[in-house]
Amino acid sequence: MMQYLLLLTALLAAPLFPNLYVQAAGPVVPIDALQGPVLAACSGAWGMAPAGWSGGGDCSQAQGLTCDSNGMVVAIDLSNTPLDGRIPQEIGSLTTLTLLNLANCSLSGYIPISFSALTSLSLLDLSHNSLWGTTPSELGLLKNLRRLDLSGSSLHGSIPSGLGMLPKLRFMDLSSNYFNSSIPVSLGRLNTLTALDLSSNSLGGRVPWSIGLLTRLNDINLSTNSLSSSIPSSLGLLTRLTSLNLSGCSLMGTVPGMLSYLTGLYALDLSSNALNGTLPKLRKYSRLAHLDLSANSFQGTVSGGVGKLSLLQHLDLSVNQLNGTLPKGLGRISLLSHLDLSMNSFNGNLPEDLDQLTALTNLNLASNTINGTIPDSLGNLTNLRSLNFSTNLLNGSIPASFGDFSHLLYFDVSYNGLNGSLPVSFSRLSALKHLQVANNQLNQTLPASISSLISLTNLNISINFINGTFPAAISSLTNLVALDVHFNSMNCSFPSYISTLTKLTWLDMSDNKFWGPLGETIGTLTDLEFLCIHYETSRDRMCIDAPDAGIDFYTTFYLRMVDLHTVLVMEGYDVSFVAVQEAMTDNNYNDKFKRVWTQWKNERGFLIKRRVLTELGVKVKWARGSKIHVDLDDKMALWHDFKPRVRQVCAGVASPHRSGQGTDTTGTEVEPSIGVGSGGKGLSASF
Repeated sequence: MMQYLLLLTALLAAPLFPNLYVQAAGPVVPIDALQGPVLAACSGAWGMAPAGWSGGGDCSQAQGLTCDSNGMVVAIDLSNTPLDGRIPQEIGSLTTLTLLNLANCSLSGYIPISFSALTSLSLLDLSHNSLWGTTPSELGLLKNLRRLDLSGSSLHGSIPSGLGMLPKLRFMDLSSNYFNSSIPVSLGRLNTLTALDLSSNSLGGRVPWSIGLLTRLNDINLSTNSLSSSIPSSLGLLTRLTSLNLSGCSLMGTVPGMLSYLTGLYALDLSSNALNGTLPKLRKYSRLAHLDLSANSFQGTVSGGVGKLSLLQHLDLSVNQLNGTLPKGLGRISLLSHLDLSMNSFNGNLPEDLDQLTALTNLNLASNTINGTIPDSLGNLTNLRSLNFSTNLLNGSIPASFGDFSHLLYFDVSYNGLNGSLPVSFSRLSALKHLQVANNQLNQTLPASISSLISLTNLNISINFINGTFPAAISSLTNLVALDVHFNSMNCSFPSYISTLTKLTWLDMSDNKFWGPLGETIGTLTDLEFLCIHYETSRDRMCIDAPDAGIDFYTTFYLRMVDLHTVLVMEGYDVSFVAVQEAMTDNNYNDKFKRVWTQWKNERGFLIKRRVLTELGVKVKWARGSKIHVDLDDKMALWHDFKPRVRQVCAGVASPHRSGQGTDTTGTEVEPSIGVGSGGKGLSASF
């Protein structure tokens, strides 16, 4: 039994790449007398010296070392050790090294030129450090190097052309650095290379034609660069490719026809470029599991050939100029889990076979011109996490079968022509976080069952015809961060029970028929960033406590309000102040108004976008464009610090899409004038 335990312990302690080096075991192997001082000098360069590097000790007891039978160091693996220092030049003296892994060691400084002496090295990994300077061209002398990883190491300058002189190199990763040259043509000489990653740099120029000579390549990633060229047709020669990622490279032109020869591709990503023309012939890529052509300018229709990609799991054609009906045969792609065709010009009805995609977790058809009703059979897609049908021409009701989406997190059907009400079955969507049904024709009351959506953080039912009372059940949704019910027909006293929604940062209840006192309701919502409450009746009086208890601010005002549409940019937000005319004439209010503003006298200026306060003693200094810098004089100061959120409660704050644009009836931008009346009690505005 003990023998089996010892064998299991040995297996668990085996290195990740056993074919690259073997940890010394068995008899004691003293470190070579000449290499011992070299190791000691190396450890002296680091804030945390590895154990057993003092020289003359047992190699098997030295941290991260592997020695041969003569005590010569053949491998150093200190990856993920916080060495905190530079890479010592002395490592270049360890000429028997075949493996050097210093990945993620908090190292800084330059890559030593002395590395050129490590001609036996087969693996060099310095990734995820904070190195300085450029990459030495002398690395091209490492003739036995098979794996080179310098990713995420803050290197800059050009990629040395000498790296194209590594005859045995199979893996090269220079991603996530600051290289800003062109891709060296010499890389085309690396005829043993199987994986090339130059992504997330600032490389420019053209993709060299010579890349097409790397016929053993399985994986190439040039994404997130500034290549600004066309895709070279020579890439069609890389018939062993399984993954091709050219996303975010500013590539132009059409997709070369020769890419259709890459029939072994598993993943193809050409997203976020400026490619145009028609889509490549998708049926050629029968092994594709991941296809992303989004954010380009592809035109035309999507052929039914896409339905023949039976292994496809991820399909994204969003943000293009595609038209026609949604492609036929989608229902045959039984493994599809992500489908995004949003922001195109697709029309017609939803495909009948869409309900067969039972593996779907994300379905996005937003921003098209799809019409007709939503089939009840889509309730079969029970694995959905996200469904977005917004900004289309859909009509009819929301299917009750959608209550079967037990994993659903995001639901958006806003900006359509849907009617009826939220299905009672939605009460089963306990995982739902975002519910967006704005700008439809929903015309019934909100069901009390909405209280079951305990995970909800964002609820937007605005711009509908929802009537009746504001359901008390919403008070159970204590995770809500954003609540927007504006422009409906709800008619009741202001719902004081929203005071339980203490996580709210956005609240818009304007353009309904709420009435009555607010009491201390708003004062409990101390995280509010946006608050908008418009009232068009004067049936009652209302009291509001400011949410910041540190300010002695209490005011009484009538429900009728005057919207001055003064858009401010404070703490990065566009805010529309909605002033209360009657309250501003109250002497008690005016005194406290002045006191709050003068608390922050001369503290700082603030930016006002497009429209400015021109009176009340404010000195205006025009800046560039539409932004204006305002200095405060002795009479005015910035309205508290907003901490850093907008705390304007006495007046209310409108959401950006409802704020005024400062234009007259001809569409010309005008400048408002806001001032105090002759008695210092009234607030007037002219536009």
